Amino acid sequence: MSDTDKDKDDSASGTGAGALEARLAESLKTERDNLAPDVRERLGAMRREAVKLAEEAAEANAPASILRRWFGALPLAATATAGLTAALALGVWLASAPGAGPAPLPAISEAEAAVMQDLELLEELEFLAWLEEESAGAG
Repeated sequence: MSDTDKDKDDSASGTGAGALEARLAESLKTERDNLAPDVRERLGAMRREAVKLAEEAAEANAPASILRRWFGALPLAATATAGLTAALALGVWLASAPGAGPAPLPAISEAEAAVMQDLELLEELEFLAWLEEESAGAG
């Protein structure tokens, strides 16, 4: 028999934790109803104040409010200027780092350059031949 089955059996027979909770809840409701109105009002006010303080504490610890405290005193223009200046400085620093910039082209001989020009010319001639065949086939 599992724990939940045992709790169900106990609450049904009135001897388990579930029955105890139900009796305690009923007892607390009875006591609350028997309180004097002024005491009930003071307890309600204390509860509202506690809830308000808890909400304020949660809001004060939120990330947005922390940022507001840090940057709230600075005008928006000053904050934007500081951010852009930092970005520009970072860009200049990274661009001036050793090894930055385009890689040098590999050195090639005149013969290699001539072969490359011949290949480019051959590709252009092949393209023109294809273009001529397409126009002849379409006409």
